[in-house]
Amino acid sequence: IEHLLNQLKKGMTKIDNKIMINLAEVVKDVAIQQAGNKPSLQVRTNLHKCEVFGEKKKITAILGHLVQNAQEATAENGFVSLELSRDEHQAIIKIIDNGTGMDNKFIAERLFKPFDTTKGNAGMGIGVYEARDYIVKHSGSCEVESKLGVGTTFTIKLPLAKLEG
Repeated sequence: IEHLLNQLKKGMTKIDNKIMINLAEVVKDVAIQQAGNKPSLQVRTNLHKCEVFGEKKKITAILGHLVQNAQEATAENGFVSLELSRDEHQAIIKIIDNGTGMDNKFIAERLFKPFDTTKGNAGMGIGVYEARDYIVKHSGSCEVESKLGVGTTFTIKLPLAKLEG
């Protein structure tokens, strides 16, 4: 555990070089990555280019993790969607499901707490914590709306690398 904590601390304090990445490509990669899982992932975007600063591999892993969580919380006949849009200043990524949902107390007290998992031995409880930490360190935000028995929406906002015509 000490090794894992040191690894997490090391990974969290370092901000990667300012590399421009296209979130439209990242979303496609996540869709390919999650293709075999049920329910199948619906991708919704009309963007071909949506550039932010970050690390492509890391953002792909973060979105993949959040999508996988949504799929695991949703019945096979349910839906999970990954939406990419933008406004003047920021990229907006939404992961929406109609799964089991979470109550406000769980979101406030446990969701973003490291090493707290609802998956027993199947999870370590660092994915959502690490996702929010990375996003915030890149001047973004990560918000969650959820209702038990209705579903969950994660909304991630990241500043655009530049204003595109």
